[in-house]
Amino acid sequence: MGSELRPSLPVCALFCLAEQNQLPHVNAIPASLPDFVVANLCRTLATTEPTNASVHGVFNLETGDWHRPVISRLGLESLRWPEIRRTGQVVGYLNASSRSIPCYTPVGINPARSLAHCCKTTSFPSTSQPARRSACSAIG
Repeated sequence: MGSELRPSLPVCALFCLAEQNQLPHVNAIPASLPDFVVANLCRTLATTEPTNASVHGVFNLETGDWHRPVISRLGLESLRWPEIRRTGQVVGYLNASSRSIPCYTPVGINPARSLAHCCKTTSFPSTSQPARRSACSAIG
């Protein structure tokens, strides 16, 4: 957790909903849009990874988990906070036709932007070109 809560953080919107008794009462999972989409594609519960979890505003940097005391103090303990997985871990599988396609934890926008910048500006020795192409293939 950082040193302040900003109004734009999801936890602030959730807190306002809790204060107005407008939080969903049954099995609501606060998830980012990418985590929600992957969970629905794989027909599993939403999970997240540290970069997306930190955007919610109640990620404990020391433990790598949700900051449960803060969540409780904000009155948000009734929500089912998603499991925090390692970056790149398989969330589930999308079954398409006769294929089972693995789906991975989506990474937050800032780490993806940093990787894209690195791939576009870094000079790589010719021996590492295949590795660079592999790491940067999804970025373009």
